[in-house]
Amino acid sequence: MKSTFTTLIFLALALPLFSQTWLADGQTWEYDITGGWDPSGNGKLVLQVEGDSTVQGVSCKRMIQSFPNATKQVVYTYAEQEKVYVYDPYTGVFEKIYDFTLVPGDTLHFQWGRKYVVDSVGVAQIAGANRKFQRIQLFGNSLDSGTYLIAEGLGLVSKMNSSFPESDCIFFFLQNSFCDEAVDGRSYRFRCFSEGGNVYDPYGLCSLNGVWDADENRQLSVFPNPAASHFTVSVEAGHADQGTLMVFDLTGRVLLQSVKTLPATVSVDQWPAGNYYILFTGDLVAFRGHVVVP
Repeated sequence: MKSTFTTLIFLALALPLFSQTWLADGQTWEYDITGGWDPSGNGKLVLQVEGDSTVQGVSCKRMIQSFPNATKQVVYTYAEQEKVYVYDPYTGVFEKIYDFTLVPGDTLHFQWGRKYVVDSVGVAQIAGANRKFQRIQLFGNSLDSGTYLIAEGLGLVSKMNSSFPESDCIFFFLQNSFCDEAVDGRSYRFRCFSEGGNVYDPYGLCSLNGVWDADENRQLSVFPNPAASHFTVSVEAGHADQGTLMVFDLTGRVLLQSVKTLPATVSVDQWPAGNYYILFTGDLVAFRGHVVVP
Protein backbone atom coordinates (compact mmCIF):
# COMPACT_ATOMS: atom_id res chain seq x y z
CA MET A 1 0.00 0.00 0.00
CA LYS A 2 1.06 3.60 -0.61
CA SER A 3 2.16 5.72 2.31
CA THR A 4 -0.29 8.25 3.75
CA PHE A 5 1.76 11.27 2.68
CA THR A 6 2.30 9.97 -0.87
CA THR A 7 -1.45 9.46 -1.21
CA LEU A 8 -2.12 12.99 0.06
CA ILE A 9 0.20 14.50 -2.51
CA PHE A 10 -1.51 12.71 -5.41
CA LEU A 11 -4.93 13.60 -3.98
CA ALA A 12 -3.93 17.24 -3.76
CA LEU A 13 -3.13 17.35 -7.49
CA ALA A 14 -6.80 16.66 -8.20
CA LEU A 15 -7.99 19.49 -5.90
CA PRO A 16 -8.08 23.20 -6.73
CA LEU A 17 -5.32 24.96 -4.83
CA PHE A 18 -6.48 27.45 -2.20
CA SER A 19 -4.54 30.67 -1.89
CA GLN A 20 -4.29 30.69 1.87
CA THR A 21 -3.81 34.00 3.68
CA TRP A 22 -1.50 34.02 6.67
CA LEU A 23 -2.38 36.29 9.57
CA ALA A 24 -5.95 37.18 8.62
CA ASP A 25 -7.93 39.17 11.19
CA GLY A 26 -9.98 36.86 13.38
CA GLN A 27 -7.77 33.79 13.04
CA THR A 28 -7.64 32.16 16.47
CA TRP A 29 -5.45 29.50 18.07
CA GLU A 30 -5.94 27.73 21.40
CA TYR A 31 -3.14 26.24 23.50
CA ASP A 32 -2.62 24.73 26.95
CA ILE A 33 0.27 25.97 29.09
CA THR A 34 1.73 23.89 31.90
CA GLY A 35 4.85 24.21 34.05
CA GLY A 36 6.74 27.43 34.56
CA TRP A 37 7.62 29.30 37.73
CA ASP A 38 4.22 30.98 38.12
CA PRO A 39 1.29 28.51 38.44
CA SER A 40 -1.19 31.32 37.69
CA GLY A 41 0.12 31.23 34.14
CA ASN A 42 -1.02 27.66 33.59
CA GLY A 43 -4.20 26.90 31.64
CA LYS A 44 -5.68 28.00 28.32
CA LEU A 45 -3.85 30.52 26.13
CA VAL A 46 -5.71 32.14 23.22
CA LEU A 47 -3.78 33.67 20.32
CA GLN A 48 -5.69 35.88 17.88
CA VAL A 49 -4.89 38.17 14.94
CA GLU A 50 -6.33 41.63 15.69
CA GLY A 51 -5.61 44.53 13.38
CA ASP A 52 -2.66 46.26 11.76
CA SER A 53 0.34 48.13 13.06
CA THR A 54 3.71 49.51 11.97
CA VAL A 55 6.99 48.60 13.65
CA GLN A 56 10.24 50.27 12.53
CA GLY A 57 8.58 51.23 9.26
CA VAL A 58 7.33 47.69 8.56
CA SER A 59 3.59 47.11 8.09
CA CYS A 60 2.59 44.16 10.23
CA LYS A 61 -0.23 42.43 12.11
CA ARG A 62 -0.95 42.44 15.84
CA MET A 63 -1.25 38.97 17.39
CA ILE A 64 -2.75 39.14 20.88
CA GLN A 65 -1.75 36.46 23.39
CA SER A 66 -4.39 36.16 26.15
CA PHE A 67 -2.84 34.23 29.04
CA PRO A 68 -4.72 32.21 31.69
CA ASN A 69 -4.00 34.86 34.35
CA ALA A 70 -5.84 37.47 32.22
CA THR A 71 -2.68 39.26 31.12
CA LYS A 72 -2.26 40.08 27.44
CA GLN A 73 0.79 40.42 25.26
CA VAL A 74 1.09 41.80 21.71
CA VAL A 75 3.41 40.12 19.20
CA TYR A 76 4.06 41.80 15.84
CA THR A 77 4.22 39.64 12.74
CA TYR A 78 3.92 39.91 8.98
CA ALA A 79 3.80 37.59 5.98
CA GLU A 80 4.98 38.03 2.42
CA GLN A 81 5.66 35.62 -0.45
CA GLU A 82 4.83 32.54 1.65
CA LYS A 83 7.18 33.57 4.44
CA VAL A 84 6.23 34.61 7.99
CA TYR A 85 8.28 36.91 10.23
CA VAL A 86 7.99 37.77 13.94
CA TYR A 87 9.44 40.84 15.65
CA ASP A 88 12.07 40.18 18.32
CA PRO A 89 12.06 43.15 20.76
CA TYR A 90 15.46 42.11 22.15
CA THR A 91 17.28 42.32 18.82
CA GLY A 92 14.96 44.88 17.21
CA VAL A 93 14.59 42.87 13.99
CA PHE A 94 11.97 40.65 12.36
CA GLU A 95 13.02 36.97 12.37
CA LYS A 96 11.73 34.51 9.78
CA ILE A 97 9.92 31.52 11.35
CA TYR A 98 8.08 29.93 8.38
CA ASP A 99 9.00 29.63 4.72
CA PHE A 100 6.79 27.71 2.29
CA THR A 101 9.17 28.28 -0.62
CA LEU A 102 11.51 25.71 0.94
CA VAL A 103 11.85 22.29 -0.69
CA PRO A 104 12.85 18.96 0.91
CA GLY A 105 16.40 19.18 2.19
CA ASP A 106 16.29 22.95 2.81
CA THR A 107 17.06 24.37 6.27
CA LEU A 108 15.57 27.37 8.08
CA HIS A 109 17.52 28.90 10.98
CA PHE A 110 15.63 30.98 13.53
CA GLN A 111 16.01 32.45 17.01
CA TRP A 112 18.26 31.10 19.73
CA GLY A 113 20.30 28.91 17.43
CA ARG A 114 17.42 26.61 16.52
CA LYS A 115 16.60 25.32 13.05
CA TYR A 116 14.41 22.95 11.08
CA VAL A 117 15.01 20.86 7.96
CA VAL A 118 12.17 20.14 5.53
CA ASP A 119 11.61 16.39 5.01
CA SER A 120 8.61 16.46 2.65
CA VAL A 121 5.88 18.78 1.37
CA GLY A 122 2.33 18.41 0.03
CA VAL A 123 -1.21 19.78 0.04
CA ALA A 124 -4.15 18.58 2.14
CA GLN A 125 -7.59 19.76 3.28
CA ILE A 126 -7.15 21.36 6.71
CA ALA A 127 -9.63 23.69 8.44
CA GLY A 128 -11.92 24.00 5.43
CA ALA A 129 -9.26 24.79 2.82
CA ASN A 130 -6.61 23.17 0.68
CA ARG A 131 -3.39 24.11 2.44
CA LYS A 132 0.25 23.35 1.86
CA PHE A 133 2.04 21.41 4.57
CA GLN A 134 5.66 20.70 5.46
CA ARG A 135 6.90 17.74 7.43
CA ILE A 136 10.06 18.90 9.21
CA GLN A 137 12.84 17.84 11.56
CA LEU A 138 13.12 20.43 14.31
CA PHE A 139 16.44 20.78 16.10
CA GLY A 140 16.37 22.45 19.50
CA ASN A 141 17.11 21.03 22.91
CA SER A 142 16.73 17.33 23.69
CA LEU A 143 13.15 17.80 24.90
CA ASP A 144 11.59 19.38 21.83
CA SER A 145 13.67 18.08 18.92
CA GLY A 146 11.85 15.71 16.59
CA THR A 147 9.52 15.39 13.61
CA TYR A 148 6.75 17.99 13.29
CA LEU A 149 4.04 19.12 10.87
CA ILE A 150 3.59 22.74 9.72
CA ALA A 151 0.36 23.74 7.94
CA GLU A 152 -0.02 26.84 5.77
CA GLY A 153 -1.82 29.58 7.66
CA LEU A 154 -1.77 27.61 10.94
CA GLY A 155 1.95 27.19 11.61
CA LEU A 156 3.21 24.34 13.77
CA VAL A 157 0.29 21.97 14.50
CA SER A 158 1.60 18.54 15.56
CA LYS A 159 4.58 16.54 16.71
CA MET A 160 5.10 13.02 15.41
CA ASN A 161 5.96 10.51 18.12
CA SER A 162 6.59 7.11 16.54
CA SER A 163 4.73 8.49 13.48
CA PHE A 164 1.63 9.32 15.58
CA PRO A 165 0.55 12.98 15.99
CA GLU A 166 0.74 14.60 19.42
CA SER A 167 -0.22 18.08 20.54
CA ASP A 168 2.71 18.61 22.94
CA CYS A 169 5.57 21.09 22.41
CA ILE A 170 3.54 23.08 19.85
CA PHE A 171 3.22 26.86 19.54
CA PHE A 172 2.81 29.22 16.57
CA PHE A 173 5.94 31.15 17.50
CA LEU A 174 8.67 28.57 17.01
CA GLN A 175 11.07 30.29 19.36
CA ASN A 176 8.55 29.65 22.18
CA SER A 177 7.53 26.14 21.11
CA PHE A 178 8.99 24.59 24.23
CA CYS A 179 8.44 21.32 26.02
CA ASP A 180 10.47 22.20 29.09
CA GLU A 181 8.09 21.43 31.95
CA ALA A 182 10.41 18.68 33.20
CA VAL A 183 13.10 21.26 34.00
CA ASP A 184 10.83 23.91 35.53
CA GLY A 185 10.26 25.50 32.16
CA ARG A 186 6.97 26.00 30.33
CA SER A 187 5.29 23.53 27.98
CA TYR A 188 2.85 24.50 25.21
CA ARG A 189 0.19 22.15 23.84
CA PHE A 190 -1.78 22.88 20.66
CA ARG A 191 -5.55 22.52 21.03
CA CYS A 192 -7.14 23.92 17.88
CA PHE A 193 -7.38 26.63 15.23
CA SER A 194 -10.39 28.58 13.95
CA GLU A 195 -10.87 30.71 10.84
CA GLY A 196 -14.07 31.91 9.21
CA GLY A 197 -16.25 29.40 11.06
CA ASN A 198 -13.99 26.42 10.25
CA VAL A 199 -12.40 24.74 13.27
CA TYR A 200 -9.38 22.43 13.09
CA ASP A 201 -9.68 20.30 16.25
CA PRO A 202 -7.75 17.05 15.68
CA TYR A 203 -7.24 16.21 19.36
CA GLY A 204 -10.72 16.87 20.74
CA LEU A 205 -9.36 19.54 23.11
CA CYS A 206 -11.02 22.63 21.64
CA SER A 207 -13.38 25.03 23.42
CA LEU A 208 -13.86 27.14 20.26
CA ASN A 209 -16.40 24.60 18.98
CA GLY A 210 -18.06 23.93 22.34
CA VAL A 211 -16.64 20.41 22.65
CA TRP A 212 -13.92 20.12 25.22
CA ASP A 213 -13.32 18.11 28.34
CA ALA A 214 -10.39 18.77 30.67
CA ASP A 215 -10.02 15.05 31.43
CA GLU A 216 -7.51 14.02 28.77
CA ASN A 217 -7.35 10.44 30.08
CA ARG A 218 -10.59 9.48 28.32
CA GLN A 219 -9.34 6.86 25.87
CA LEU A 220 -11.17 4.82 23.28
CA SER A 221 -10.72 1.05 23.13
CA VAL A 222 -9.66 0.10 19.59
CA PHE A 223 -9.40 -3.57 18.60
CA PRO A 224 -7.69 -5.10 16.71
CA ASN A 225 -4.83 -2.65 16.47
CA PRO A 226 -3.05 -2.79 14.01
CA ALA A 227 -6.16 -3.35 11.86
CA ALA A 228 -5.76 -5.00 8.44
CA SER A 229 -9.45 -5.01 7.42
CA HIS A 230 -11.52 -3.43 10.21
CA PHE A 231 -11.48 -2.30 13.84
CA THR A 232 -14.07 -1.89 16.59
CA VAL A 233 -14.28 1.21 18.78
CA SER A 234 -15.79 1.18 22.28
CA VAL A 235 -15.79 3.10 25.56
CA GLU A 236 -15.86 1.97 29.17
CA ALA A 237 -19.24 1.14 30.69
CA GLY A 238 -20.92 4.16 32.25
CA HIS A 239 -19.80 6.65 29.61
CA ALA A 240 -21.96 8.08 26.85
CA ASP A 241 -22.03 5.64 23.93
CA GLN A 242 -23.87 7.83 21.41
CA GLY A 243 -22.12 10.61 19.56
CA THR A 244 -20.03 11.55 16.55
CA LEU A 245 -17.14 9.34 15.51
CA MET A 246 -14.37 10.95 13.44
CA VAL A 247 -11.16 9.50 11.99
CA PHE A 248 -8.30 11.74 10.79
CA ASP A 249 -5.05 11.13 8.96
CA LEU A 250 -1.73 12.68 9.97
CA THR A 251 -2.58 16.10 8.50
CA GLY A 252 -6.06 16.31 10.02
CA ARG A 253 -7.93 15.30 6.83
CA VAL A 254 -11.24 13.66 7.82
CA LEU A 255 -11.68 10.09 6.52
CA LEU A 256 -14.81 9.31 8.51
CA GLN A 257 -17.44 11.44 10.25
CA SER A 258 -20.64 9.74 11.32
CA VAL A 259 -23.11 9.55 14.19
CA LYS A 260 -22.53 6.21 15.89
CA THR A 261 -23.63 4.13 18.85
CA LEU A 262 -20.64 2.38 20.38
CA PRO A 263 -19.31 -0.23 20.03
CA ALA A 264 -19.00 0.47 16.29
CA THR A 265 -17.01 -1.35 13.61
CA VAL A 266 -15.09 0.59 10.94
CA SER A 267 -13.75 -0.89 7.69
CA VAL A 268 -10.22 0.10 6.61
CA ASP A 269 -10.06 -1.92 3.38
CA GLN A 270 -9.67 1.19 1.22
CA TRP A 271 -7.38 3.14 3.55
CA PRO A 272 -3.67 3.66 2.78
CA ALA A 273 -1.18 2.18 5.21
CA GLY A 274 -0.41 4.58 8.03
CA ASN A 275 -1.38 5.93 11.44
CA TYR A 276 -4.80 7.45 12.09
CA TYR A 277 -6.28 9.12 15.12
CA ILE A 278 -9.86 8.79 16.30
CA LEU A 279 -12.16 11.24 18.09
CA PHE A 280 -15.54 10.37 19.59
CA THR A 281 -17.60 13.25 21.02
CA GLY A 282 -20.89 13.16 22.87
CA ASP A 283 -22.53 15.31 25.55
CA LEU A 284 -19.52 17.68 25.59
CA VAL A 285 -17.15 14.81 26.40
CA ALA A 286 -14.32 13.81 24.08
CA PHE A 287 -12.66 10.38 23.83
CA ARG A 288 -9.47 9.82 21.85
CA GLY A 289 -7.63 6.90 20.34
CA HIS A 290 -5.56 5.82 17.38
CA VAL A 291 -5.26 2.93 14.96
CA VAL A 292 -2.48 1.63 12.71
CA VAL A 293 -3.27 0.24 9.24
CA PRO A 294 -0.38 -2.00 8.13
